[in-house]
Amino acid sequence: MLPPEPAPVVTVEQLIAQCLAQYESADRAGALTRLQAMTTAYPDHPGVWEALARVLRHAGCREEAVVALRQWVVSAPDSHDAHTDLAGLLHELGNKVDVEYHARRALALNPLNAQAHNLLGMLALDDLRAEEAEFHFRQLLLLHEPLAPLCANLATALQRQGKLDEAAAIFSQMLELDPANVDGCISWARMEEARRNFSRAWELLAHAERIAPLRPNVVIARAVLLRREKQPEAALAVLDTLGKSSARLMPDYLRERGEVLDRLGRYPEAFAAYSQAKALIHANRPGYDAAAQQQLAVRLKQVFTRHRMAPVLLNLPAVQTTGTAAQPLFIIGFPRSGTTLTEQILASHPQISAGDELDFIHRLSLLGSHLCASPQPYPECMLDLARPGNGAAIETFRHYYLCNAQLAGVIEPGRDLFTDKMPLNEVNLGLIYLAFPQAPIVHLLRHPLDVVLSTFFTDLSHGGHCGDELVSAAQHYALAFDLIQHYRRELDLNYLAVRYEDLVTDPEPHVRRLLDFIGKPFDARCLAFHENTRTARTASYAQVSEKLYTRSRYRYRNYLPQLEAVLPILRPAIEQLGYEV
Repeated sequence: MLPPEPAPVVTVEQLIAQCLAQYESADRAGALTRLQAMTTAYPDHPGVWEALARVLRHAGCREEAVVALRQWVVSAPDSHDAHTDLAGLLHELGNKVDVEYHARRALALNPLNAQAHNLLGMLALDDLRAEEAEFHFRQLLLLHEPLAPLCANLATALQRQGKLDEAAAIFSQMLELDPANVDGCISWARMEEARRNFSRAWELLAHAERIAPLRPNVVIARAVLLRREKQPEAALAVLDTLGKSSARLMPDYLRERGEVLDRLGRYPEAFAAYSQAKALIHANRPGYDAAAQQQLAVRLKQVFTRHRMAPVLLNLPAVQTTGTAAQPLFIIGFPRSGTTLTEQILASHPQISAGDELDFIHRLSLLGSHLCASPQPYPECMLDLARPGNGAAIETFRHYYLCNAQLAGVIEPGRDLFTDKMPLNEVNLGLIYLAFPQAPIVHLLRHPLDVVLSTFFTDLSHGGHCGDELVSAAQHYALAFDLIQHYRRELDLNYLAVRYEDLVTDPEPHVRRLLDFIGKPFDARCLAFHENTRTARTASYAQVSEKLYTRSRYRYRNYLPQLEAVLPILRPAIEQLGYEV
C-alpha cells in the first residue's frame, strides 16, 4: 500500500491571494478577519501588511490602513511602494510632516517614482515653495504623459514665481487636454485678472460658465471681476445667487463677500463675513503660539546687542560690493503696511529689479548653526562668528543668499539693486545686518490699527499664523515693533522709515527721499508705478495696479467697535509712532 501523498504546502503568498479573492467575491468581513489573523501568524511578512492595508483602505477604514501601511514600511524599509502608499494616504489625511518624510524616502529609493514627485510638488505648493513645486512637476512630466491636473499644478507653481507667460502656456495646454477642467480654467482666469488682462479673464470665465455656471468658484470669480471693475453692487448680487448653499461657508466666498461689503460701506456685515472666513481657516491649521514667539524675541534681543556684537564685528571680513553682483534692498514692515506698494514704486526704476517675497533670510536662520560650525541654535550660534578664524563664515551666508537670488531669476541685467520684501524679515534684522551691513533697509510704517485690521482681513501665514485672530495679530505686531526698536538702538543699521500715509497722500517728495536714501536718481516712472507691467504676487496685487488712492488710509475708523479688544495692545506703538485713535 502506497503511503499517502503529503498535503501540498500553501505559501504565504497563496494565502494572501486567497484572502484577496475572498474579499473580491463579496465575503469582505471573512477576508478581513483572515488577513488580521495572518498579521499575527506572519508579523514580518511585508505582503500581509500590504494586503491588509489595501483591504482596509478599500473599505474606507483609512486610519486603520495607516497602521497597516506603517507596519509594511517597518517590514520592508527599502520598498519605495510602501513609502509611496503610506505618503499618499497620509496626504489624504492631512499629515504633512510624515507625508514629506515618506515621499522623500520613496524618491531616494526610486528617483523615477512619479507619485512621490507629485506628492512633494503638491506639498511644496501648499507651503508656498513654488520653485520646488515646479521642479517636481517638471520631473513628473518627464516620467508621465501630460495630464490636465498636472498641467494645472505646474501652471500654478509658475504663476506664483511670476512666470506668467509660461504659466499661461501651460494653462492653455491644460485646457487642450481637458476642456472641461473648470477649476483649472478659473485659476487661469484669476491669474489674468491679477495681471489686469480683464478681457482674457472674462473669456475664460465665460468658458467655465458654459460648463458649470453654478459651481461656487465660478460664481466667486465673476464677483471678483465685477469688483475689480468697480461694480460692487453687481458683485454682491452675483454672490447672492448662491442662496443658502453650503458654498456660503467657503472661506473664499466669505472673504470676497467681505471685500464687496466693505467697498459698499456696509462695515459691520463686512467684518462678520471676514470673521467667519478666518474662523474656518483657523480651524484647519495650527494656532498662534504666543509664548514661543515671545521666547524667540527675548533670545534675539539677548544676542544682538552692541556689547555682544562688538567682537563679532571685529572678526568679520570687510564687505566688497564693487564689481560684484546686484545687492539686496530690504523693504521691511508688518504684512499689509505698504511694502508691496513701495516695492512696485522702486521696481519701476530702471536700476532696481523686484525680488518680491524672498525667504532666503529665514532659510539662513535655519542653517545658521551649520554655517557657523556651532553647536548652538540660531540666534546664539551667530556669537560663534567671533571665534578666531570663524568670521569668514559670514561670506557663506552672503554667497548663499546672492546665489539663491540669482537662481530665482530676480536679478535683471543692468540693475544693481533688487528688492526683498519678505514680510517680517525685521525679526531677523540682526542677521541681515551681519550679512549685509551696508544694505539699505526701508521700513514701512502705517497706523497699527490699519495694519492689524488688514492682516486679519487677509489670508496670511506669516508670523506663525498670527493673522488668524485679531488679538494674536496685535500681539505679533507689538512684538515685532519692539524688536525693531531694539535693533535700531543696538545696531548701526542703514535704515529709513517711510510712512504709508505720506506716500499715498503726497508721493513725489517721499519717493525722492526714498531714492536719495538708496543712492538712485529720481525717475518719473516711479510715480507711474501702476503702469509697470509686473504683477505683484501678494494679496496687494490689485491695489498696486491702480493709481495711488487714499481710501485705505485710516480704514480702521470704520471698524473701531470691533477693534476695542486690541487697542490696549497697540496703544504704546500708536503713541510712539505719533498716530492717534
